[in-house]
Amino acid sequence: MLHGPLEMGKRDFVGENAVVFRVRVGDDVQIGEGDVIAGPVGSDEKITLKIPDGTLVSAGAVVTSEKDVRALQEG
Repeated sequence: MLHGPLEMGKRDFVGENAVVFRVRVGDDVQIGEGDVIAGPVGSDEKITLKIPDGTLVSAGAVVTSEKDVRALQEG
């Protein structure tokens, strides 16, 4: 499920049963099956969580903070 506010890049892949909202997804990002990617709630509905270009998010991952994004890049 893709839900706004949301910005999707080019050539992104979103697996089955993934939930993506309140996030800016870069180009060529692969989001695995069953992932939950949800940016923090802000009072002004600004998108603050960003998934960089070329990121691979493994199936079943939960990404809700910049710390989680950094862990994806390190792992």
